[in-house]
Amino acid sequence: MPVSSGAWDVEVKGLDEAAKVLMNVGRYSNEVVAESMKEVGLKVFKDSIDELNRLVYDQPERGYKRTGALRRSGRLEMIDKGFKISYGGPGTNVDYAQFVEFGTERMEPRPFLRNAVLNNKVMLRKLGNFSGKIISKLRKYGVKAI
Repeated sequence: MPVSSGAWDVEVKGLDEAAKVLMNVGRYSNEVVAESMKEVGLKVFKDSIDELNRLVYDQPERGYKRTGALRRSGRLEMIDKGFKISYGGPGTNVDYAQFVEFGTERMEPRPFLRNAVLNNKVMLRKLGNFSGKIISKLRKYGVKAI
């Protein structure tokens, strides 16, 4: 449920199994895990901005102001075994992110963040199955075999 501060967050967790496997890859595994999770997080974050542009900023005027504040309030934070994408909340002067996402009695929902997560569902599900990508990243660090 959205918090009363007006923020809307989504956390992607449950990557424990993927992290366990990757932590045993070798001495570069921490860097590989962090880099891989960051790439996925950035993809979802960029897609959320694209969805926000498509659903809000690229739409004809509907009686509300478009200042870009919601788009600028977006943040990607790497957390333990995953990432967190936030829009609005304390320090952003944006207290309406969840209303844009879920709508109100007078405004239809514009699910920019949910769409971004759903559009990347396959990639998020396969996050633990990185074998080809992990091997190529490990080779970058000079590791020849797992």
